[in-house]
Amino acid sequence: MKKKTARVIPNLNIYPLNNAPVEAILKAEVLIELVHREVLVAIQQAINSKKSTATLFQINSSDAYLELPKSEWQSAIDTSILHYSQKEKYEVCKELTTLKSKLPQSDKQLA
Repeated sequence: MKKKTARVIPNLNIYPLNNAPVEAILKAEVLIELVHREVLVAIQQAINSKKSTATLFQINSSDAYLELPKSEWQSAIDTSILHYSQKEKYEVCKELTTLKSKLPQSDKQLA
């Protein structure tokens, strides 16, 4: 039987680059891709651990974390499905759809 290892929350270092405005940094494709990738992993881990928040990233090696409350999981999954379908990454869409089906019924009704 394969033992599950605990997820290591990735550290996201965000520093202004060349005095770029925060809006430009938040719209950077690399950051958007990282967030969508972690939505799948973090929500799955939160469901398995019966948590009420999904922790996506630790920010700048600090005590600050980017967390997603349970009330936002369905919306985040839907947004990630749209993102990956536009990139024609249908296997990831399938994983996200499966994850969405695992959301507690009450959470699905909130969205």
